[in-house]
Amino acid sequence: MKKRSLQYGMVLLLVLCAAAPGVMVNRYSFNTGDTSAVDSISAMNGTLMAGAMITGNALQLGGTNPDAYVNLSPRTLDYGPDGYVSLTIEAWFTVNADQAWQRLFDFGDTAADGGGGNCLFYTPTSGSNDQRFVVATNGIPSYSTGEEMVTSTEIATGSPVHVACVFNAATHTMSIYQNGNYMNSNPNITMSLSGVARVYAYIGNAVYTPDPEFSGSISEFRIHDKALSSTEIAASYAAGPDASVITASNPIPKQHAVYVSINPKLQWTGISVGGKGNTYDVYRSKSPTDPNMMLMDAGITDTFYNLSGLANEEVYYWRVDSHIGTDPNVYTGPTWDFTTTPLMPVFSQPPSDTGIVVGQQATLTVVALNPYTADSTGLDYQWYKGLPGDTSTPVGTNDATLTLANLQVGDAGDYYCHVVVTENPTAFANSTSAHVYAITESLINRYSFTDAENTPGHIHDSVGSAHGTMGTQGLAVPGISVTGDALVLSAADPNAFVNLPGGLISGLWDCTLMFWLQIPTHTYDWRYMASFGTTLDDGMGYAYMALMTSSGGQDSRAVITDAQWGGEEIAMLAGGIPANVMTQCAMVFDHTNGEIRIYVDGQPAGDVAALTHQLSVVSPDYSYVGKSVFDPDPLLIGTIDEFRVYDFAMDENWIIEAYNRGPDDANLDPCVARPAADFVKDCVVDLKDFAAFVAQWLDCGLLSCQ
Repeated sequence: MKKRSLQYGMVLLLVLCAAAPGVMVNRYSFNTGDTSAVDSISAMNGTLMAGAMITGNALQLGGTNPDAYVNLSPRTLDYGPDGYVSLTIEAWFTVNADQAWQRLFDFGDTAADGGGGNCLFYTPTSGSNDQRFVVATNGIPSYSTGEEMVTSTEIATGSPVHVACVFNAATHTMSIYQNGNYMNSNPNITMSLSGVARVYAYIGNAVYTPDPEFSGSISEFRIHDKALSSTEIAASYAAGPDASVITASNPIPKQHAVYVSINPKLQWTGISVGGKGNTYDVYRSKSPTDPNMMLMDAGITDTFYNLSGLANEEVYYWRVDSHIGTDPNVYTGPTWDFTTTPLMPVFSQPPSDTGIVVGQQATLTVVALNPYTADSTGLDYQWYKGLPGDTSTPVGTNDATLTLANLQVGDAGDYYCHVVVTENPTAFANSTSAHVYAITESLINRYSFTDAENTPGHIHDSVGSAHGTMGTQGLAVPGISVTGDALVLSAADPNAFVNLPGGLISGLWDCTLMFWLQIPTHTYDWRYMASFGTTLDDGMGYAYMALMTSSGGQDSRAVITDAQWGGEEIAMLAGGIPANVMTQCAMVFDHTNGEIRIYVDGQPAGDVAALTHQLSVVSPDYSYVGKSVFDPDPLLIGTIDEFRVYDFAMDENWIIEAYNRGPDDANLDPCVARPAADFVKDCVVDLKDFAAFVAQWLDCGLLSCQ
């Protein structure tokens, strides 16, 4: 709160009487540094117009900017369901220039010819040398259709001013006070505030355009929802513009907010007096006139409360009452309102990730239910490339299915569907996103470990750009070397492994990992050809994929999990891959067909495991060759001639082709339509196949061949 002298000669206090307990609803304190007229209670902020400035903790109008004013929300008088029945407007100000009909404030409407009416205004200096508080609800212009008012002595220039104008709706009386003292009244008021137009709301400007803007400074402007009594008027004047707020303010959701969650978090700014002993009671209702609003919680010390289970498309009213320390009084807060979100379409089937070979057609489909019809009729669809909320790249047509014909690499990415109820555009929802993977059916990383390609400490990727290092430092270390065009690992140093870029396989749909390697006799102590994932603080692996030469279960394994080892999906080769001989080992993660497969020297080996996890579950933190993401596991000992990563799930034809060509030739041309009599699996039928057939026939005997 700003600090100002409380020695004001006069204070303006405009009061309209209400029967219900009243509170301050809007407060504009015009603190230096504000770039707008900040409402610290209800967040109904105003806009500084035509050069209006806030300096010296006051709103400065007139002078070098004679047209300056503040534009308030037209809904400023819409407190409660039908607007104010009675209200209090309170302001501290100084008049700088004696301009007839200048306005301190004006609420109403303006006709095309500039005439004003259906208004409520106050002028400190009328054309009849008096101050006036006026209500006029018989049309435009008000000066000819009829005005009702109370007047008093004109406000002098150059000094802070206090005037109190009381409009008592129950007694039909308007009265004026000045410096906390009664000045005059009119007991014959017939008009009501309901006739005041909600079109324009100004501080310092008139709805009758020929009248001048206010010339002076305003240090505080407040609106209450009741007629303050003469005692309250005197107390407010004595307390001055810097008096502490004793009711909750700054509601979240903001006053009149829309599209609010049905499980909202209500927040407010606490009262600025009392200290740590202050508590709050939270009420809500579906009617602002309900005298018995539902108490949600009492005596809470927090300045927030979580609501839940509200209905869609409903207006809710809420209030926060304050208790100051041990003060027995309850300080009733303003009633705020918000509107919950409309009923939204519900997705019974969101789009699913898919992997499609480049050049083929990709489709994504949603099934959404219209909340008003309980089926899929009456809905419009718009697909976007990107994450939900990103509308920069619309794609497809108004259809529940998105078709990407002739898929290209650039089409890969996330997609979602925005669904709108045709008859109610405010009822809409976004699906979750689905990722389309573009499979190029190609070799994307190749590590041949040749002497010429690899400098000390570094490992070269001859196809992609995922170059690696020896260990974590990228320096030559004991226990690892590139020698004789092969990677030699001896586990003689903790850095005797290859560190590849993180996320090497996390962005793939399917993949094939292929090694040519030679290992010594199995020790079955959890040694790894490769592992991808992350390591927790306790050294345990998490969200990983791994290829093991020898596990503690006396086998070789291909595993994947989105958590820790207890959730692994595992393909196992009993006894493990051959030892002491150079071996081709390929492990295939085929999400398209839901399989993990192991091949040794071109042939299927071990069991086939069910695969439900996508490779995207693998953490992108680490990618290792010869090391586990489990810190306690030992490093690999052996020789690796070649390591390859393919972006698709190879079948047996591809695996055999790669095996036949060997580690030095990656130009594969597999047999994709193998002849039925191709017994030796070289994709042709010739004498070699006949010889194999004859040998089998002879083995079975002449009478039977099972």
